[in-house]
Order: sequence, then structure tokens, then C-alpha cells
Amino acid sequence: MTNNIVTKNSLPWKTGKNEVNYFVEVGTTPYGKYGLYKEMIPVGTGSRGAHKAIAAEIKLSNPELFEDLNLRQVVSRG
Repeated sequence: MTNNIVTKNSLPWKTGKNEVNYFVEVGTTPYGKYGLYKEMIPVGTGSRGAHKAIAAEIKLSNPELFEDLNLRQVVSRG
């Protein structure tokens, strides 16, 4: 029996790079609902943990886009 203890410091998402690539997923329905259209759009790189700030910035900079589409989620990879 091994005594491996998983701590918050060793979780996989805690050990990545400080700079990550961000993507915005837009679609005809909110996140979690099946829709006819969804698209992942790259929005650039930034520091880890800026999901809410990026979502607010995208919504405010493109209000006419979100009359027809929903911002489903902001995803970071890296």
C-alpha cells in the first residue's frame, strides 16, 4: 500500500505555466444545453485565473454579437 497524499500543491491544474491560452466558447444556447451551433474562438494569452475578467471584457466589447449568441464558457489551456 502506498502513502501518496494528494495536496493542493500537487494537483494537475496547479503545476502548469503562468501564461495560458484562452478560448471563448459561444453558441446558440447557454453552457450545458444542447444547441445547434457552438464555436471555440481563441482570444489570446494571459495569466492563469482570469476567466471572469475575460468573460466580462468580451461581453462588453461585443454587445451586438451577444444579442444572438450566448457566451457559454471561457477555457484556458496550457
